[in-house]
Amino acid sequence: MNKFSPIALAVLISFGIASAGLAADTKDKSATPSTTTTKAPTEQRFRGSVSALDAKAGTIKIKGKNDEKSFTVGDNAKSSFAKVKVGDRVRVAYADEGGKLVVHSLAESKNGTDSKASK
Repeated sequence: MNKFSPIALAVLISFGIASAGLAADTKDKSATPSTTTTKAPTEQRFRGSVSALDAKAGTIKIKGKNDEKSFTVGDNAKSSFAKVKVGDRVRVAYADEGGKLVVHSLAESKNGTDSKASK
């Protein structure tokens, strides 16, 4: 019986190591983070004159050199949004988020120079 114990112990240890390795391979794959990531919207810039404001809806229209764009004002730009009025020259940094152009920063331009109002 004494000879049997070391052999049995060796077999049990080998079996334990092998089953631990197998258990690591059979973990639930859904628990691991997905390899597909959503691409963050790229930030763009636009410069022009404010042609319309709607403080209640949080929207602003800006007429640039070649076109006019409508934006939704994001949380980061709300403080500067309250300071601008129709006719002001502004520049915005925005991103297309689900089909909406969302302003992340809004700065007023005075006399051809930009003074940062918010970022």
